[in-house]
Amino acid sequence: MKNEASEIEIRAIREMGKLIEQGQERGEIAKPEDGYKYGTCNSGEQVPQTLSQIGVSRKESSTSKNLASIDEAGDTISRRMILYYP
Repeated sequence: MKNEASEIEIRAIREMGKLIEQGQERGEIAKPEDGYKYGTCNSGEQVPQTLSQIGVSRKESSTSKNLASIDEAGDTISRRMILYYP
């Protein structure tokens, strides 16, 4: 039961990483190199939201994007690690 819960948690974190990456590609979420502060802009244009504005820490973003980059083979390995090293 605990292993199944851990697997669900890892999948959710991985999905969050994919969603953050997609949002950054579409310009909906600011990237670190964009240099936006607090989602404000003087010209009236729509500014991407920062991670803090959407309730995600930099560490959570980094971890989730790293997990999102793992392919299905890596997913199988992580599933096995959970089973053997709870």
